[in-house]
Amino acid sequence: MKYLYLGLLALLTSMFNFSFAAPGDTISISSHQNTHWDWNGNFYDTVVFPPDTTSYAKILMVYTLGCPAIGCSDWDYTTRITVFDPSADTMPEIELTRIITPYAGNKNQGWEHQYTIDVTDYATILKDTCIINANYDGWQDGFTVSVDFHFVEGTPPRDLLSMENVYSGYFKYGFANDPIENYLTPETLSVTPIAQQAMFRLVASGHSFGGAGNPDNCAEFCAKTYDLKVNGSTQYSNLVWKNDCGANPIYPQTGTWLSNRAGWCPGTEAIRFDHDVSNWLIPGGNIILNVDWEPYSYTGGAGFDPGYNIAGQFFQYSSANFSNSAELINILKPSAEDNHALDNPACSAPEIRVRNYGSTPLTSLTIEYGMEGNTPLTYQWSGNIDFLDYEDITLPMGNFLYFKPTAGSRFKVELKNPNGVAEEYPLNSMGYSEVLSTPQYGNQVVIFFRPNNRPLETSWEIVDDMGNVIANSPASPVSGTFYRDTVTLSSGCFSLKVTDTQCDGLSYWADPAAGNGLMAIIDLASGFSKSFVTEFGCYINYDFTVGFVVDKERISETKIELFPNPTNHNLNITGITTDTEVRVFDARGSLIMNKIIVNQSLTTIDLSQLEPGMYLVSLNQEHGEVLNEIVVVE
Repeated sequence: MKYLYLGLLALLTSMFNFSFAAPGDTISISSHQNTHWDWNGNFYDTVVFPPDTTSYAKILMVYTLGCPAIGCSDWDYTTRITVFDPSADTMPEIELTRIITPYAGNKNQGWEHQYTIDVTDYATILKDTCIINANYDGWQDGFTVSVDFHFVEGTPPRDLLSMENVYSGYFKYGFANDPIENYLTPETLSVTPIAQQAMFRLVASGHSFGGAGNPDNCAEFCAKTYDLKVNGSTQYSNLVWKNDCGANPIYPQTGTWLSNRAGWCPGTEAIRFDHDVSNWLIPGGNIILNVDWEPYSYTGGAGFDPGYNIAGQFFQYSSANFSNSAELINILKPSAEDNHALDNPACSAPEIRVRNYGSTPLTSLTIEYGMEGNTPLTYQWSGNIDFLDYEDITLPMGNFLYFKPTAGSRFKVELKNPNGVAEEYPLNSMGYSEVLSTPQYGNQVVIFFRPNNRPLETSWEIVDDMGNVIANSPASPVSGTFYRDTVTLSSGCFSLKVTDTQCDGLSYWADPAAGNGLMAIIDLASGFSKSFVTEFGCYINYDFTVGFVVDKERISETKIELFPNPTNHNLNITGITTDTEVRVFDARGSLIMNKIIVNQSLTTIDLSQLEPGMYLVSLNQEHGEVLNEIVVVE
């Protein structure tokens, strides 16, 4: 199990241990386990949670999406994890999370992706016997789901007093004869006599598109605003739009995954919009909440009725339990977590996510960090984080980060002295992350770059650990031109950063007119190399080290040889001892030959049909890839 909660002291799995939990201890409860989502519908499981006699600082739900034996589905489907109390008279169903599956037709059995969801705000419901529903709206077999809950004993930032549904359902959008406002009506809610704080949460995901009578392509692909009115006056406005679908750790996908959407992306959780409504509370009185959606007119033609899947929930709390406290939510880099894969493995500047756990604005913090067992570095942070808000903090580099970590290495972070005073809740202040090894290169690397038919969109640069640009792509690259740059590097940590301004990478199946580009890095001495997936979306961050001991097997050690070079007919390959994919690219980066070699000591490839010129031969095995330049002559 990955580090699901930073700073947990123990993992208690038996319901018989509920009464023995101590601050920091964790009780884990499992619901669905590899439940096969084979068709649209509800998938129920009865779960016995701990009783409400113990206080929990945090409740985390881990949702693991996987593929069944037939492989995953090609489609993006809405999934919802909900809970209800079977002993309640009306059995209201409460949504805990909404995750839309990725287009995953390229994933097979064994693939999985984890999402960790903070469900602490549902503590008054997640107790005793409950029914958990894993709802799947798909019309194609193709996913599995596992749901696990982790209750971390301790003190939350504020005590939850109650929560209730305000809105729940799929509401059509743009219909003059049945407007969405018929369902998003003002709701009068009772305020408990002891409530000091309150929050309204709205989760909205837009669905359906197309049609002549749908000018804005609603509701999946239109960016629309809603207003939250409190006691009749507009207090908040939010745009229901997720604008970073091209920065997705699950890539590439087999559908239109790069297109931004209304509140979600394929393979992500739908956005939670949380609104603080504490200023309008009257303990023992009422509060009126109302959501108004931006007007729109739809007259027909979409695949199904455009609309929003909406969950609106009202939470009431005590006052804050702490004044000066900082919580380490996560270590973003270095990390082995699924959702941080775009920026890992990493040897460059660490990044952490810090939340203000106290009522006083967090303006200063001492941060100690480094590899577990090493002398830590110290960073004095200053800024301004309001109660329960968070900020991602980049930490300065240090020489201690220049290493090749062994399996099981951990990175440690500890937060101290929030606002210059002692931490009031230290159980939140320390955490670890699993570290993955970064690749190792010699002091000369070769960058192969071929832009696609939109050459000004994509650029690359190599940056050292101080942020200095060591090398970069040409300012005005020409479409289809093959660029080869040799870069000399000193010892240290470096990042190869590839950026696409339109977030559609060097290729995108849904835009064939853009063509295909190429991006690769090669160790000049050994031939060890990495060629990148061209359908990468917004960016690639590839960290590597130079000048340190290598602890990872390389396929270059198998002494693969290609001869003769130059050649006018056949190319011989020796030294292959395991299954190898051989790909040949021309000088424009286009793939012109592809074959699989199954453990053959000598393989001959016929190149007689190729035009004279320079070509790249890629040999891809389980442990890595080698790129070789060859020349074909007449």
